Amino acid sequence: MVGMYMNRIRIVAATLGFALVTVAGAEESTSVFDQEIARFQRLAASKHAELRVEAAQGFKYLKHHSGEAVLLPLVRDGDLTVRLETVKALEVCGRRRSIGALIDSLSDTEWEVRTRAHIALRHMTAQDIPADAGDKWRTWLTGTNWTAKEDALLRI
Repeated sequence: MVGMYMNRIRIVAATLGFALVTVAGAEESTSVFDQEIARFQRLAASKHAELRVEAAQGFKYLKHHSGEAVLLPLVRDGDLTVRLETVKALEVCGRRRSIGALIDSLSDTEWEVRTRAHIALRHMTAQDIPADAGDKWRTWLTGTNWTAKEDALLRI
């Protein structure tokens, strides 16, 4: 009975473009979610910008903090689209470590990245600091403890 369900899962996964990966002798317990995280991690390390974009978009879609560490280096990528999609992804799956990277993105050479970074910072922090005030953002970031910041966000 289990074999029949696994075959159905394989067919559905293949139809959706997922690859079910198993190791010889191991149980087929790796979830599709975990497989997607692993796939996006591999894509983020690619030398091809299109694949790094796919990684950022994938982590954005998953909306899970597991993508943060992989995405942080992509904020400084040489490709505009990679940086833009990474900033968008960090807005939904970033945590505390992402805020500093987003503040750095406020001085990006491209206005799309700067604008999106400002939107992400406002959504993540509930602060109304102007986009061109990177120093004020840094002061805010280092000025109070995280417990106070979290309490303030919960009061909103």
